[in-house]
Amino acid sequence: MFELVKSMKVYKMQRILIFLLVVFISNFTTVYALNEEELVEYVPDKIEQISNGVDATLSKLQNNMYELNMDTSGLKTGYYTTYIYVNSSDDWSNYEGFQFKVENKSSSSIRINLDIKTRDGKVLSVPDKNVVMLKNIDREELEIYNPKYGTVEIPKDFNGEIYIPFNSMREKEEVLNEVIKVAGIDSWGIVATAAENENKDFLVGDFRLIKSGSNLKKYFEYNLEITGDKEVEIPVVGEGISDYKVIDTVENEDILEKGTVVEFKMKKDVNGVNISKDGRLTIHPDISPQEIEIESVINDTIVKNLKVNLLKSWTLTEKEVDGTKKSIPKENEVRSILDDKDEIYINRFIIIIRFFIVFISIFCVVLYIKWKNNLKRK
Repeated sequence: MFELVKSMKVYKMQRILIFLLVVFISNFTTVYALNEEELVEYVPDKIEQISNGVDATLSKLQNNMYELNMDTSGLKTGYYTTYIYVNSSDDWSNYEGFQFKVENKSSSSIRINLDIKTRDGKVLSVPDKNVVMLKNIDREELEIYNPKYGTVEIPKDFNGEIYIPFNSMREKEEVLNEVIKVAGIDSWGIVATAAENENKDFLVGDFRLIKSGSNLKKYFEYNLEITGDKEVEIPVVGEGISDYKVIDTVENEDILEKGTVVEFKMKKDVNGVNISKDGRLTIHPDISPQEIEIESVINDTIVKNLKVNLLKSWTLTEKEVDGTKKSIPKENEVRSILDDKDEIYINRFIIIIRFFIVFISIFCVVLYIKWKNNLKRK
């Protein structure tokens, strides 16, 4: 009987420990990928392609994936696009977003965007400053991206998913608060843009529709921006300092005031450059002009980045009226007031003066003694 009670207690304790372990893991293990229940696979019957002069090749691969190669070698200065699209009558009004995989095999970043054409003639896409989210397979956090010049920049070596909220899509950029219902679709596609003399190669596919009420919905509504100098001069001496913070662009306030936890760091380490957790960027002299990227991790769940250009100080080339530089000179650039020869002459002059003073002093003492002796004789 005692053994039975003991085994029941052990079993109960094991269940409690397992429950606590599950709670611990659920609270501290972050999983941001959508599960299959939140997604609906979309397999297009046929994907077509059109380009405006660029040499482009679209190849169908396995698992609903496609490879697009764009070559603009020898073309005139400008931007060239390839549009891969699907002609299909769809109604996506019951979904909140679109997901697809991208693997950038190019030697540099690629620029893409999603276009949706409706039967009433509207063309929807994600305008600048609206939210798109990326998730690389090699990190847990979601990264917030904003289109620039009408395209989303996908970094070199990126391999993961792109999440495009339908509430980020607009017919016109200036209509920010418009409620979008993606219904009556006539066609949809992905636009890829490349400049002259470039070769872009990337995989795209595994298209999915995101059901309404997914666990990404709250992130889709984020409108965050890192504020601070986008161009910082490299100091000649001392340190260069620039402060950064993350604001909610809708309410125009620092998200720290809402109790949000923000931690800044460098996306890639750069010698002579560092940033504190609270967003103070420090730059030391003797580094070359370059582009760096700072990263803000928000509540350990999402990431927002900002590129900063480090520039050569303008004071290095500017001069005063008399021809001297306006910049503070470095220690090795400061000319000595006296050269070695001057110091030798001065030392000799000081020695002569000392001898002269000693001689005058002795002469005065001798005269005084003689005067005193003559006075006694009288």
